[in-house]
Amino acid sequence: KETLDQVVDMIGVDAFRAEQAAAKAEGRILGLGIAGYVEPSAIAFGVLNSDPAVLSMDVSGKVQVRLGTGSHGHSIETTIAQVVATHLGCDIEDVAVIQGDTATSPMGPGTGGSRTAVIAGGAAQSASIELKDKLVKIAAQLMEANPEDLEVANSMVEAGITSILNFAPTVITVPDGILVRKVDLAVELQILSFYQERRSGGSPTTPGLASAGS
Repeated sequence: KETLDQVVDMIGVDAFRAEQAAAKAEGRILGLGIAGYVEPSAIAFGVLNSDPAVLSMDVSGKVQVRLGTGSHGHSIETTIAQVVATHLGCDIEDVAVIQGDTATSPMGPGTGGSRTAVIAGGAAQSASIELKDKLVKIAAQLMEANPEDLEVANSMVEAGITSILNFAPTVITVPDGILVRKVDLAVELQILSFYQERRSGGSPTTPGLASAGS
């Protein structure tokens, strides 16, 4: 329902109905097709059952995320940086994502089957939360404050510690999506616009992504 609501907002159904009525007056027929789908993703089995993430923050507040993944051009560098910035409480510009460095990157099975954002993202999220907890405890000692009263935000924490976490999903995530096509049937089939809304089901790291074209 969430995915469908988002794609309905994207296409503007009320505006389309007005366009449809105007087209009908001109003798044209406008149609709107909507199709939903679900697909398995991030299947955890064998060598693909987990992914590691190593987070380090230096004394200037800069963060390095070392992964065992290999980007195939699907912007995992941006995704992981967003995950870390959100859950650690730092500026995304302060996050550097490192993959494939045989000297420093942890061993990982690589990407495949849409697993990287879910599993490597899950590892980065969990490691970020763990690192944030360590930072808060250190700050609480220095400030003589209750850790529960402290927050980490805007890259305001200085430390030189590391958090390492290997993430293994316990269930198969099942992303879902909605495809919408608006067509003009006046003379020949013509695709006027195409929208897709996709949400990674069960994943805390990958919010719904939307794309639109005409």
